[in-house]
Amino acid sequence: MRERAAQLSHASPKTCSTRTNAFALFIDDAGKLAGMPDDALQMLREAAAEDGRDGYKISLHSPSYTRYCSTPMTARWALVHRASHTRASEHGKPEWDNSGR
Repeated sequence: MRERAAQLSHASPKTCSTRTNAFALFIDDAGKLAGMPDDALQMLREAAAEDGRDGYKISLHSPSYTRYCSTPMTARWALVHRASHTRASEHGKPEWDNSGR
């Protein structure tokens, strides 16, 4: 049992980091980001450009996640929120599950 606990304790941060890095939501229409301040929109545009994409990139990294999730709730907001709160759990990809199930 101790060995399994040790395996999970080492796997959890790595898996959570992998899941955090794997998520990206690209939005092309600025209208879908209504309510976000100009500086936040600029940050999201720059993140998309770094990936060679037009539009806006939302990731699970702060400040992207925190700025996006401080806007009015939408279906996309719920998607990003769920991705953040279920990474490395039994609700995500099986290979990233750290729940021990």
